[in-house]
Amino acid sequence: MNKLFSLFLALFGLGGDVITVTSGTVGSAGNVAAELITFMSAKMLEVAEFRLVFDQFGEKHPLPSNSSKTIRFTREEKLAVSTALLTEGVTPDSIGISINQYEATAEQYGQVIILTDIVELTTSHNVTEKTLQLMGLQAAETYDQLVFNVLEAGVTHIYRPNSRANDAALIGSDHITYNDLIQVNAILPGWIDTELTQNARREVQGLHDRVLARTPADRWGMPDDLSGIAVFLGGPASDFVTGTAIPVDGGYSIQG
Repeated sequence: MNKLFSLFLALFGLGGDVITVTSGTVGSAGNVAAELITFMSAKMLEVAEFRLVFDQFGEKHPLPSNSSKTIRFTREEKLAVSTALLTEGVTPDSIGISINQYEATAEQYGQVIILTDIVELTTSHNVTEKTLQLMGLQAAETYDQLVFNVLEAGVTHIYRPNSRANDAALIGSDHITYNDLIQVNAILPGWIDTELTQNARREVQGLHDRVLARTPADRWGMPDDLSGIAVFLGGPASDFVTGTAIPVDGGYSIQG
């Protein structure tokens, strides 16, 4: 009976069976490269644009057709600042004036970009439109750089840190660092009585009364109202003030 019970235990795996586990060998790695693709975003990245500032210093003057590409200007130069005291009854020495001539020559700048119809057939983005935009940006930046080159050529008009003679003479301590720029604050003026707002009040019916109704100070601001906060932010008293915007509006902004 005991043998028969042992046989049933063995048949049903309840006896003292020994289980041997044999690990298999690693096969060759598969290749799914055909399924790996790069997702193409529908958005085309923008390029950084320079802030163009030198256009304001270039005086534009048209050249008539069939004449010349060179134009000559005449300028009477500024008078030197006079800091000498005058004596009552004594006529100061006379000074001369200085008139100079300046010439400007029209020059050509630019590049050629060739786009064929293949671009429209094979690209995912509107490359033609973007290229035209970048060509316009290049023209503006080129013009800005050319005006700067003219200004820089007149060394008396360039002011560099610590009176350095040129860019090559600048050293590390002459450049603006992060610590020089860390203090940034803003003044938020309200409705200020200026020529611009006076015209607005004449043209926009009820503007004057609406501004007064919302301003707890019950008046329009005056330009002098901004002087105090400007002196504060520009002086050492605000050395520990940064990253703030200060309303000067007679309480207009707190009305919601």
